[in-house]
Amino acid sequence: MEVALSDNTVREATSGAMQEDDALREAAVEGTLTLKMVRNAVIARLGLGDEGAKRLKETYKDCMKAEMLAVAHDLQTAPKPKVSKKPKVEAPKPEKKAPKPEKKAPRPDKPKAAPKPKRKVEAPPEPMDEDDFDDGDDGDESAEDL
Repeated sequence: MEVALSDNTVREATSGAMQEDDALREAAVEGTLTLKMVRNAVIARLGLGDEGAKRLKETYKDCMKAEMLAVAHDLQTAPKPKVSKKPKVEAPKPEKKAPKPEKKAPRPDKPKAAPKPKRKVEAPPEPMDEDDFDDGDDGDESAEDL
C-alpha cells in the first residue's frame, strides 16, 4: 500500500532521508548530492511503486528540490559534532637492545689485499684544425702533371 503523496509527506520524507542516511548526509556536506539520489531514497522510504515514483518525479520535483537544498544548507553550516577524545593508549616502550658485538680484529696470518689501482681517466681528444683534414690533395702533384 502506497502512502498518499502531498507536499508535507514529500518534505518530511526528503528531510528524514537526508538526515538519517549516512551516504546522503555525507554527499550533502560535500556538495555532491543529486536530486536523483534523494528521490531514490524517498521512493524507498515511502515504499512507492512505479506509479508513485513517476508521480513523485513529475509533480513533486520542485518541492523535493527546495527541501533538499534547505537540508543540505543546514548540514553544511551546522557545527561539526565534537568527537570525544579517547585517552591515548601508549604502546609499551621496547626494551633496550643488547649492545652490538665489537668487530673482530683482523687476523695476523691473513695478508691484506692489495689496493686496487686507481682508474685513469683519458683526456678527451684534441679538436682538429683545418690543416688536419685530408682533402685528398697531397700537395706534390699539380693539375698540369696529370
